[in-house]
Amino acid sequence: MCIRDRSQDEDRRPSFVPKELWCNACQAISREALKVLRHRTSEVDIAEALNRICFQNMAVYEFPPPDMTRGCDAFIAGWDEELESALVRSCLLYTSEA
Repeated sequence: MCIRDRSQDEDRRPSFVPKELWCNACQAISREALKVLRHRTSEVDIAEALNRICFQNMAVYEFPPPDMTRGCDAFIAGWDEELESALVRSCLLYTSEA
């Protein structure tokens, strides 16, 4: 679900966020959102999950929690609409297969 167009990614990554943290934040957001959403598929549920996602337990990821939260906030700020759309498509696909 993460970024495929790297040139577009570089345009949105703030200079204060290292590439490795940016990538880890994307992966953490994807994993945590899918955990939180489970069977919920409405756009409202997805938007609410993304609004709270950076407050999830980030201690299990490669970077320390304060860094992960900073990377998460920066990633959400640059990709919020695309993330929401991807999660809506992913959740709809999940429910159609179930």
